[in-house]
Amino acid sequence: MADIHFEVNLHPKQQEIFDSDARFKIVSCGRRFGKTYLAAYEILLKSGFIVPDGVSWVVSPRYKQTMIMWRKLKTIIPKQLVQDVREGDKYIELTNGHQLWAMSADDPDSLRGEGLDFVVIDEAAMVKEIAWTEALQPALMDKLGKAMVISTPKGLNWFYDLFLSGVSEDPLYAEFESFQFSSYDNPFLDPNEIERLRLKLPPHVYKQEILAEFLSGAGEVFPEPQWVEEVPYADLPPLDGYSFYVAGLDLASIVDYTVHSIFRYTEKEGFVEMREVFRQRFQGAWDLQIPQIRRAQQAFGNPPCFCDTQGLGEPVVSRLGLAGVNVRRINVSSSMKPQLISNLIFLMNQRIIKVIYDKTVEDEYTRYSFTQNEAGHIRYSAPQKSHDDIVMSHALAAWAIHSIAPTIGMFGTIVEETADTSYDEEDITDYDEGYDEEEFWSDDD
Repeated sequence: MADIHFEVNLHPKQQEIFDSDARFKIVSCGRRFGKTYLAAYEILLKSGFIVPDGVSWVVSPRYKQTMIMWRKLKTIIPKQLVQDVREGDKYIELTNGHQLWAMSADDPDSLRGEGLDFVVIDEAAMVKEIAWTEALQPALMDKLGKAMVISTPKGLNWFYDLFLSGVSEDPLYAEFESFQFSSYDNPFLDPNEIERLRLKLPPHVYKQEILAEFLSGAGEVFPEPQWVEEVPYADLPPLDGYSFYVAGLDLASIVDYTVHSIFRYTEKEGFVEMREVFRQRFQGAWDLQIPQIRRAQQAFGNPPCFCDTQGLGEPVVSRLGLAGVNVRRINVSSSMKPQLISNLIFLMNQRIIKVIYDKTVEDEYTRYSFTQNEAGHIRYSAPQKSHDDIVMSHALAAWAIHSIAPTIGMFGTIVEETADTSYDEEDITDYDEGYDEEEFWSDDD
């Protein structure tokens, strides 16, 4: 190829990855680490410019992400080294005959057939495993091609398994090397920006998206609860001017359980606590459940009872209101549930929430998990065949701080901080990781 000056500016951690001679590089990195920039130079300098008539692919989970890498390649390749470009096919042919393709993994079967010298899989944790095992890895076999598999983690999926290959001492994986870096390892990022984001994110999301930690989901959502023993109603101290009760009610009929939890809120001389003082978990016809809920409410002075109105909830809540229960409606939609859970996580992290111990509640909190879809949105739920009714009952009671407690001293501060936990997914999703550079050529040149 032509003798052209080609300057590469990598930060130290990017350079560490680039300098590795491993055939398969597995890179787990936090958001804004600079993985797109690194991957573009890796594919050009380790394959495109030195393998005449070769073929290299950049594969991303979806078309939108493919366009990010495509723009980056067009930005950094000098025009003098380009023989042909087809925008519609996302194809560049270099003057040495090497072909560069930007591909989407939406349909893994479309990735079959081509023999490859190099492949980059960007955001690999969001790509289906069969794209690697049945298409891309076999395509590297005949040419002994190389790969960079790079992503922010998404639980313990196939990307995690591949990452373990790179830290294994098994000679079978001698050609693999794994790297793990956080967003803080990018010196071009202002640490204060990352810190502000840390304050907005739930702890487990921060660990995964910023620190690039692999989380199982189960047991990673909540900290260890602060346990208290159940106290007989007759032995509870009377309320004073610093205390009141609040309740959370998660409704169910046949398959799941109805859980009614009551907490005592106390705020005095800087001490804030929400201590669970009552919980019942039961099933049955509504004609039996409603009087049971009403009796418990009356025993504690009929405190505000926060209840989900989703699905069958509204007619039941209406019946509870007619029965004299001091019910407060919350529509726990798919967008509202993360806010409820984030609020409960925050209060548990602050050691404000304390719950009555039993094995059932311990199992629910331990098993409670989160998943992240391809768009980056967090979904909280119990694993299949498990329950989350106690967790949801507690979350509903904890939501009282948004409607009752802001007028009571310290909770004004807590509400401000908790409001930030309903974060914007755009804050942590890499839609463009590139540095600002001039694009040297385009189809119009």
